[in-house]
Amino acid sequence: MLKRVSFAVIVLLVFTAGLPARDLFIDYLDGEVDIKTGNNWDPLYIGDQISEDDVIKLYNDSYVELTQNDIKLTLEKAGVYEVSSLLDQVVKADKWGIKGASVAKLFRDDEVEARQSAVMGVRGDPQDEEEITWVDDDVEFLEEGRELYLRGDFEEAILVLDEGAEWYGSNYDEILFYKALSEYETGQYRKMRESIFEMDPYADAEYFGEYVLLKGNLLIESQNYIEAEELFDRYISDADKRDAEQNVYLLWAFCSLELDQEISARDKLQKAISINSRNEIGRKASEILQDL
Repeated sequence: MLKRVSFAVIVLLVFTAGLPARDLFIDYLDGEVDIKTGNNWDPLYIGDQISEDDVIKLYNDSYVELTQNDIKLTLEKAGVYEVSSLLDQVVKADKWGIKGASVAKLFRDDEVEARQSAVMGVRGDPQDEEEITWVDDDVEFLEEGRELYLRGDFEEAILVLDEGAEWYGSNYDEILFYKALSEYETGQYRKMRESIFEMDPYADAEYFGEYVLLKGNLLIESQNYIEAEELFDRYISDADKRDAEQNVYLLWAFCSLELDQEISARDKLQKAISINSRNEIGRKASEILQDL
């Protein structure tokens, strides 16, 4: 389990300041996406370039990745999008402090450090008798896959966790979680998304906060603000541990503003500030609130 996580603001919207041009490329496409040309809609394909003045339309059951340098935008919700608005969202996310961070590395470093501290603090007590413990069929895959992930052997971790996922046992969601983190480390972005969106963990899971932040950021990236708000509401309402609470309120406020709900956004920002007004997130929330 992830015992201690330094919850910096984390999101998979990667932003590079001072972009020389506001053009994007179709890096990946599953389904159909068109570009508006006059009164017509013409199909786009992988490798095509679009400018900030363009308007694109994504069809049902389609998914597209748009990239430029370090920017990666994903769209999976059918609709019509102005490219300039998509790029403006990246700029806005950066202003909010919602910008690139190695999510998997953040989680991994903290768990490695926590384990090292635990090992140093444990003394070898003699055992009078052996204890027989029954375990689920998939727990060995989870433990081995997690150890491989922590050691940095991400490819092997994915193989082991994939095999464990085939059991569909009681540890299925946690197996997918570590699989997603390993896939992120190996640059398998789409597979990481699939793993996260396949998960449906209980709110009392020890990794639930990390799951909410990661999935919430993916939803924000693809402009699924309503679904992101539902996820954040579930965390605030149901989660036993609130170690991600301040982050969640900041992300929730961002979604509320994008949905033209300024009063709700102000409320979420104020709640983030009330948790800790002096840390990075609290200061950022105060700055944003003053600018509204």
